Amino acid sequence: MSSYIPERVDKVKRPDHYKCLECGEKFNDAKLVKEEIEGIYVAQATCPACDSTELKVSWWRKKNR
Repeated sequence: MSSYIPERVDKVKRPDHYKCLECGEKFNDAKLVKEEIEGIYVAQATCPACDSTELKVSWWRKKNR
C-alpha cells in the first residue's frame, strides 16, 4: 500500500482568478493598494472596477487519483 504525499503548495503565488462580491466582476490581476495599519504597511487586493476589497479568490487544485 503506497501513500500519496502531496507537494507543499505555497499560497503566496498568484491565484487563478478573483471575483468581486460587490459588482460581480471576474479578473486575474487585482489592484494592490498600500494601507497602513497600526504602523505596518500591508498590500490590500482590490477590485479594479469598483475598488471593493470584498473579493473571492479561486485556486485550481489538482485532483488526487
